[in-house]
Amino acid sequence: MPYEETQMLLSCRRRGVLRLALALLPLAAAGRAVRASAAAPVAGRALVFLVTAADCPPCRLWESTFRPTFEKSPLGARLPLVLLQVPSVHDFIYANWVWPKDDRWVRDVLMAEGYPAAVPTFVLVKADSVLAVQQGIAPSLPYGWQEAFLAAAEKAVGLGG
Repeated sequence: MPYEETQMLLSCRRRGVLRLALALLPLAAAGRAVRASAAAPVAGRALVFLVTAADCPPCRLWESTFRPTFEKSPLGARLPLVLLQVPSVHDFIYANWVWPKDDRWVRDVLMAEGYPAAVPTFVLVKADSVLAVQQGIAPSLPYGWQEAFLAAAEKAVGLGG
């Protein structure tokens, strides 16, 4: 391989590593990730994956307005929230680097069911099953969640009928 092509390849790899490091930096600095792999430690318990982006206005609204209320609620006390952040709304949320290896089955279910790669995406999971999915937020509803998603979350943790 000619020198120029080798340098170009190395430059592309460096940019990829840098982009990944920059994507993970907010998670590490803010302590946002609940754990590297969420499903294993809470096997059998419900949890919510939230796929978000730094430049997503609805994501920022959820973070600033709904997340504090959710975390202080009885539901928030029982329902772990696992944040998966991509750098931009233009990034592919189903990329391998977004999802911890043990949790990629969730991504695979979303893709198989035809959910678009959009942020924010909330995914309610329990016992290796996807119970409910919501994309976007409903600002007039509790936690910005649609009624069906909220009802499924409450039922999954034993707070609803």
